[in-house]
Amino acid sequence: MPKVTSTPKPAQNPVMEINLKRPFKKLPGQVDFLHEDWRDMEFLLEKIKKLAASFGFVRVEPPLLESAEVVNAFHKKAGEPLLYKLPNGQDVSLRTGVLGGLLRMYIESHTPEKELLSKWYYLSPVVLQHQNPHQLVTGLEYGFEVIGEENAIFDAQILALAWKLYASLGQDRVVLEIGSRGCESCFPEYQQTLSRALADAKYSLCKDCAMTLAKNPARVLACEQPECQAIAADVPAFIDYLDSACASHLTSVLEALDELQVPYVLSQTSTEDEYAKRTFFKFKFNHPQDSFVLSRGSRHDGLFGKLGMPPRPALGLSGNFEVMLRAWRLAGGQPETVRRADVAFIPLGDLGAKKALGLFSYFWDQGVAVVTLCDEHNLKARLQQAADLKVPIALMVGQKEALEGTVILRDVKSGMQEVFPSERILSEVKKRLGE
Repeated sequence: MPKVTSTPKPAQNPVMEINLKRPFKKLPGQVDFLHEDWRDMEFLLEKIKKLAASFGFVRVEPPLLESAEVVNAFHKKAGEPLLYKLPNGQDVSLRTGVLGGLLRMYIESHTPEKELLSKWYYLSPVVLQHQNPHQLVTGLEYGFEVIGEENAIFDAQILALAWKLYASLGQDRVVLEIGSRGCESCFPEYQQTLSRALADAKYSLCKDCAMTLAKNPARVLACEQPECQAIAADVPAFIDYLDSACASHLTSVLEALDELQVPYVLSQTSTEDEYAKRTFFKFKFNHPQDSFVLSRGSRHDGLFGKLGMPPRPALGLSGNFEVMLRAWRLAGGQPETVRRADVAFIPLGDLGAKKALGLFSYFWDQGVAVVTLCDEHNLKARLQQAADLKVPIALMVGQKEALEGTVILRDVKSGMQEVFPSERILSEVKKRLGE
């Protein structure tokens, strides 16, 4: 009787075994961006880049890690940011905002010696520590910064740029609020007036505003709590306390906005930001399902003092990209279909795919914008893909064409098609593209 041997069982994949017992999940506070997310994100990111270039801004990028001194100097909340100690003993931190690193980079790179006016923009990741000490929240911050110029036209320019950026959200849903905090010569008088006006309302304010009332009464004016907003509505208007220079600056900004046809609401109060000077502003998004601030900014000449430098004209606006993306989706935004390529290669079968890949590489090297549609959809579906992508020409290669050394050229819009030898196809495509 023949000996029977048992077939050994295949070894278990330890990774799969772990997955079945305890599926891996992303960390709390983190976000996965899938294809459909990137479709919307790329549309908005491209809009930021195009607008920035049109208004004369160039992109810069401070590092994600900064010294603890820089991050602590610009961070407002206790307990943040998260600090790390390097082997050499230096404390470093993941940045929680971009502005500190931006100004540090401006000084360290000796930018003032190279250019009188700097117009920078950034799209940079930031890391925040959540209220839960064991959780981090990542985000993408965007912003525009003008350094070295006091002229009010640059205030209006940044506001016009942001207004055009938010146009796709529905301009009836976006509100620009603008005001002035004055300067070191006119703000102290208003602080005293504000303290007296709020003295009797101390116990009606929210807890945070009540605690900081003596030191920073202007905090009440920026508080989002309903009880504080109701009280702030009755305090004296700060615009009446501006000195002539600050009043003139604000008037110039508003006149420029009128010329640019950018609507605004004039804020009669002030801002809690102690480093703000003259103009401050914020863009709000209002929707039946949700309302929130899209971005905010101000002139902040005094921030250079945090880095041991004398004041220098500086103006900026910043926002959270995920917040803008949320507004875009609430507004029912749809990315415009942009023509990504001039030619779509559609291979049919394995032999056709190999031939088409070689032609694709050749066209790419010759500077022709190409895309390959080689998924499992049928020919009709792939031709529809080419039409959706607004590609004018489709090149099809099947087994017959691969063996004969030919290519089928199809006009995607009309459906007319012709067969050309492979060696002539590039010149024919360029002729049809008008090159």
